[in-house]
Amino acid sequence: MRGFAHLLSSVGLETLLGNHAWFSQSLMRNQHAAAAFAQVGLESRGARINWLLPLDHDGGDVLPPLLDNLSLESALRGSRCLLAAARADGELFQHLRRAGFCIYGWQRFWQVFKDRFPDTRADAFSFNWCQPVAADSPEISSLRRQLISPSMQTVKKITGEKLPQYILKINGEIKGLAKINPYGSKVMVTPLLAQTSYPHTLILQSLYARLFTIYQIAYLVQTADMVGLEGTLTELADPVCDREELLVKHFTSMQKVPLAVLNSASPVRHADTIAPMLKSDMPQDNL
Repeated sequence: MRGFAHLLSSVGLETLLGNHAWFSQSLMRNQHAAAAFAQVGLESRGARINWLLPLDHDGGDVLPPLLDNLSLESALRGSRCLLAAARADGELFQHLRRAGFCIYGWQRFWQVFKDRFPDTRADAFSFNWCQPVAADSPEISSLRRQLISPSMQTVKKITGEKLPQYILKINGEIKGLAKINPYGSKVMVTPLLAQTSYPHTLILQSLYARLFTIYQIAYLVQTADMVGLEGTLTELADPVCDREELLVKHFTSMQKVPLAVLNSASPVRHADTIAPMLKSDMPQDNL
């Protein structure tokens, strides 16, 4: 199960800043007791479960209706799919699969340590990490098509993908991408590297040499498309957690429907997640 140590701060920020980038949901047992909380981030045409927090030791009763409601709310906000991550041997994975999620990849988090790199200056490399410009977009798209698996590309076409924060240029050609997500003094890097004559250790060193001048703690997100980094990461980093499967639930209806149409609960402000999709006064068909 995924938890979040700063639940109240997160919900407080959402109340203060609005819910255009994410939304939170709670599942109530009654008017005074909550059974679970969750937060979903909105990404262009897709949504992602940021965290789930069941309040009971056994989340088997609360997670299925909570996942259904997160899917419904995401679709009503214009998302075409809902993404999640879970360990294959965990209980959450089984709930996600039963809720209609399918696997499209995997990820693993590593903490990178500066003292494990060779002691070399950042400007001593014969290649260059730089920020991309609009003119680099066609070459970036071409590199992504070469390196990213078809299942991952299908999801990214739905959610949309922005330019990476850094690109690796060797002899004028783009040979690598790096997505950078900073969190205060920490930074998370998701690289995508083509095969070159340079070892991965040297390429990553040139990137993290820049980042360690700004951030104190650095992580690397290894995806299924970068399985070849396994040996390099074993030398330069330590795994933070076990491998997680990436899952997606696709929504078939692209038309926004007013929430009131799907809401038969009383009072009106409470959604009934088991209400029929469309109300009908037609006589029952016993066939």
